[in-house]
Amino acid sequence: DSLLAGGADLCLAGVVLIVPFIMGGRTPLGEMILVGLACAAALCWGLSQLFKRRPLVRWSGAEILFLLAIGLGIFQLIPLDRGTLLGISPHLEVLLPLRVAGGGGEMKGGEASTLTTTLPPWNQLSLYPALTRQGLILLGAYALLFFVALQRMRSGEQIERLLKLVSAASVLMAVLGLAQFFFGNGKFFWIFEHPQATTSDFVKGAFSNRNHFAQFLALGIGPLVWLVLQVFDSPGQ
Repeated sequence: DSLLAGGADLCLAGVVLIVPFIMGGRTPLGEMILVGLACAAALCWGLSQLFKRRPLVRWSGAEILFLLAIGLGIFQLIPLDRGTLLGISPHLEVLLPLRVAGGGGEMKGGEASTLTTTLPPWNQLSLYPALTRQGLILLGAYALLFFVALQRMRSGEQIERLLKLVSAASVLMAVLGLAQFFFGNGKFFWIFEHPQATTSDFVKGAFSNRNHFAQFLALGIGPLVWLVLQVFDSPGQ
């Protein structure tokens, strides 16, 4: 039980300390590790409950929001008939005239009609189903992480441990960003050349966007201030 619970905590720590350093978790590798850690954390926590005489599950109410969001994403991928599709999103007839059957496809010399017969009809609300599926997977990973963190953060000590991890991650990211800016070669981690970004123009850390880097550091300001206050409030100070 304790070993499995520790595994769940380790996965949560990995999300804070590892994923941000893989290009902010925005690359396929970063997303894969994020989803893997989320599934591993949920699996470890779930298995740990099997060894308890009376499993205890905490609910926050936010689970309803996650379920609604996931349901909305799934609804965008469900095949719909033309009437329902245009009833919900009538602009699809303008955006995809050759794919929405009977939707403004009559153009020059019947050319559009020929294309319409060769292209399968569009029957989904999502205009980019592959990206919608990818977003659903990430949303599911976030929901699992939130749920596992809610179960594991049961004491002030555990919350303090998480705050320390966030503080450590922000400090490491700041150090990396400054090192790459002043002593770098324009490549991320001195080895990865991003096709659209460089480390020589702005301090970015592991993020290709400087704003994302700043937002990540802002996330750690609160925990860092708390740690400083803890030092000054400690006995003997």
